[in-house]
Amino acid sequence: MKKKKFDFSKVLEFLKKYQHYFMASAFILFVYLIVKSLFFGKKEKDKERNRDVKDAPPVDTKGSKMTVVEADAKAERLFVAMNVLSGTDEDEIKAVLKDVSTADYNMIYSSFGLRPYNTLLGEGATFGWSIFGNDLDLTQWLTHELSASERNELRRLNPNLPI
Repeated sequence: MKKKKFDFSKVLEFLKKYQHYFMASAFILFVYLIVKSLFFGKKEKDKERNRDVKDAPPVDTKGSKMTVVEADAKAERLFVAMNVLSGTDEDEIKAVLKDVSTADYNMIYSSFGLRPYNTLLGEGATFGWSIFGNDLDLTQWLTHELSASERNELRRLNPNLPI
């Protein structure tokens, strides 16, 4: 049986026929992106810290021996460990959270903020938004990414963790 060649002329014909719809869609998308960046862009505080995440509910960080930079770095390590297609890197999560106090965890929690999580696929949302997900804090991410036995093992390693 001989394969038929794909006829690109029909595709071009379709694009010409409906070009005004494509142009209108592109214009609407362009206007949306401009309005979003002007009115809903990064807050001044986020610009200073170069963050693109929403703030999590406030927690008590008094007594933490961790700097904001260290907390940001640990929050990013946790995010990377949980936001991979090949699965969660439990060893990295244990390494990051093994020796932190409750106040240190709260610093990491605050730095992690609220990040979009795709509950359908069980991973971070693409491009910072998700149709099938919600903004979750660090504790919620850990609950979704780790099994009950993995959370129990993490609690055994560090009883200070509120997970």
